[in-house]
Amino acid sequence: MDPSTFFAGFLHVFGIFLTSSLLIFVCKKSNKKPDDVEESEKESTKKGETERKTELESQLLELLEELSDSEKRKKKKKKKRKKKKKRGKRRSQDREPRRSANKRKDDLPEDAPRKIPLNEKEQKIAKGLKVASGDYPTMDNIKSDWDPE
Repeated sequence: MDPSTFFAGFLHVFGIFLTSSLLIFVCKKSNKKPDDVEESEKESTKKGETERKTELESQLLELLEELSDSEKRKKKKKKKRKKKKKRGKRRSQDREPRRSANKRKDDLPEDAPRKIPLNEKEQKIAKGLKVASGDYPTMDNIKSDWDPE
């Protein structure tokens, strides 16, 4: 790239920048208002802002009061519950056994183990008597489902 064309392009862009900034500067100056009007507007905006702030603060205070009221109610409820619990407590010596728990146990039938009738071999095995090894059931004595018989 030739340096002269680069320099010419740079000057062109710089010229556009200067003209646009000059136009912006002139437009801003023409839009300016007299000092008295500006001061009155500033004062009115400050008053508006202070009014808004006071309104917001009052709303916040109201909300805080409501929250504190609800918290106070919760604390009162907790205190009442604690008082009730303290009144209802008894010493372990003074307590009587609960009747409902005893009734439930007494009303239910006792769970006894099932009695399965045993044959002679099984009775001997259960008693622990010595039995011939042929009397014990083994895998050889059991018929298989896979036998071709």
